[in-house]
Amino acid sequence: MTSTVANLPQLAPWWAGNTRLTNLSGRLRGAHIVHAGLIVLWAGSMTLFKISHYDLSQPMFQQGLILLPHLATLGFGVGTNGPIVDTQTYLAIGVIHLISSAVLGAGGIYDASLHQVRLISEPTLNPVTIFSYLVGLDCGVWTPIGMASVSSLEDIIGGHLWIGAILLGGGAWHILVAPMNWAVKILRIEADAILSYSLGGLAFMALVSCALVGFNTTAFPV
Repeated sequence: MTSTVANLPQLAPWWAGNTRLTNLSGRLRGAHIVHAGLIVLWAGSMTLFKISHYDLSQPMFQQGLILLPHLATLGFGVGTNGPIVDTQTYLAIGVIHLISSAVLGAGGIYDASLHQVRLISEPTLNPVTIFSYLVGLDCGVWTPIGMASVSSLEDIIGGHLWIGAILLGGGAWHILVAPMNWAVKILRIEADAILSYSLGGLAFMALVSCALVGFNTTAFPV
């Protein structure tokens, strides 16, 4: 089985996908960065393209627009009672995306400096060690960057295992148990509201990721 997987790129290169990069983890990371760059490039270029064809005198839904309505729902360029009064904001957002795509593309060209690549066979499962990072403790010493201070791959993998178990347990709980009365009184329990809560969670995780990317060279090598 192992030899088959190793030879997969040669046997069927057209669908082997990321298995071609099994022994090239730096290139795998670079491929993901370039992929992100392509997505951002599309978003920026299509935003600028749609602005060049946008007619302020007609509603957006009559012009077959996709990206501009999403920007409008975020409040960009929208005046009192909802009409679009400013397209310069859309222009700036499109240009920022184009610049960002160039930065991501350049980053994907260089393989990350991963140094030694090794298999993590004994991840840290001690809850005291793992959850201490949430309050800024690293080996008992407080640090203002919290989880971003982790310098052990064993702790990183162990933390992911704990989070995965919590998410699975939470998912099973919400499938089997109806929302409690106190939650129903405080929170709106409907599709749009739940989507908003999820997006809020993603936004929070984005802030956490920024700290890790900025300060941690174990999870995010130079």
